[in-house]
Amino acid sequence: GRVEAADGDSTPGVFVNWEIISGNAGGVFSVDPVEGTIHVANSENLNFELVDSYELEVRVSDAINLSDPETVVISVLNINDPPTISDIADLTINSNEQAGPIPFRVFDEDNSADNLGVEFILDTEFPIATENVMINGTFEDRTIILTPTAEAQGITQVTLIVSDGILSDTTRFTVSVIQVSENSPPVGITLSNASSV
Repeated sequence: GRVEAADGDSTPGVFVNWEIISGNAGGVFSVDPVEGTIHVANSENLNFELVDSYELEVRVSDAINLSDPETVVISVLNINDPPTISDIADLTINSNEQAGPIPFRVFDEDNSADNLGVEFILDTEFPIATENVMINGTFEDRTIILTPTAEAQGITQVTLIVSDGILSDTTRFTVSVIQVSENSPPVGITLSNASSV
């Protein structure tokens, strides 16, 4: 916005050297020294959760004298930040094993984590079917359990999605399922065609 000044002794338009003299913690704002317009100079330090308004002390010169400081109040609007979800490393499991509970965390700067929904997507129903995936937990701490289809083998990618109902975040990891035969003979023993060993 633009700050305006008036001086009964000056011709309009001769005000110079607009400056912010206090209230500008972190250098969030700057003022054009000629036009008197205030701009955001450092958006990284502009955070509603930390500071929801600023009271800037502003003054100007008519090239001879300085004005008294005036207060300009700037309110910061709360913008919904997206939630976040932690990464999960790729993993390899046997076809007769359950993967998990595998922990992961969700976070939202604007909302309680207990209000966040978590969904999953499998890029294929084999070797792990949708009904064999479970997501548990509350607040920030969640877990996922994956159970392969019996005797299945293959690779699937799991996508986890956390949402606050408007914005979302995702993480992906790969699950490799390898088949292990329970009837495999011990290493070093070879079976013959005989009916007994």
